[in-house]
Amino acid sequence: MNGSRADAPSQALSRFGFLLVCLWVCLLPMAVFAQERSADRSIVDTYVWIFLVTGPEDANITDAAQRAEIFKGHFENMGRLAEEGSLVLAGPLGEPKSDPLHRGVLVLDVPSVEKARELAATDPGVKSGVFTFRAFSFTTSFPLRKLLELEKKAKGPTMEEISRGAQPRIRPFVLASFDDGEKARPIVESLTRKGKVFFHGFCGGEWKGKLLAVLDAKAPDEARELLEGVELSYALHPWYATPSVQELPGLREID
Repeated sequence: MNGSRADAPSQALSRFGFLLVCLWVCLLPMAVFAQERSADRSIVDTYVWIFLVTGPEDANITDAAQRAEIFKGHFENMGRLAEEGSLVLAGPLGEPKSDPLHRGVLVLDVPSVEKARELAATDPGVKSGVFTFRAFSFTTSFPLRKLLELEKKAKGPTMEEISRGAQPRIRPFVLASFDDGEKARPIVESLTRKGKVFFHGFCGGEWKGKLLAVLDAKAPDEARELLEGVELSYALHPWYATPSVQELPGLREID
């Protein structure tokens, strides 16, 4: 009788230990899964990337007043899209252009490429034939939509003010487009950790499989220095955009 009472605590402890082991075995796969999700920057969003391209009527519209009116409408239209929350990022491409027809970039936060095409078609530059455009999906783990709040905090000029001659709040960057995005990803992630890439993502549509990265470089020569030793096919595109782009790596979230 005394022996049974003495053994009771140890038996209870053994049962408790057994339950803990069972619980640990059950939860281990979930813990590993959680670690994998934490290690993987898996919070991704899909936007629509648009390259504005020289249109069929650009060379034919030579009247200065007409062109000024078209570009005034172009900036006002971008302002409207930004105010609605559809346009999160925009900027002109500089020289030398990797594609001589490319004029600028728009990044839209909309549900589909089709919706982005509808919105791009409202641009007076597109309506007049000064521009046409190429649109494709762009998937990234960087929160591009937060650029709108950053811009409001920075209190830069509005698109309407820019259309009237105000200087935009921009800085030079270089876009690098890699033909083989999967092979480029570890290189670009390494540069991101070093603070040399501000955001990157994978393209769909006609650019499917390509990776686009925004480099901390002011000219192609600087970009080539960053990519020294990279034996992959890539093109460089000088680009002007808001300095708020520099803040994106610090806003990147991990699920």
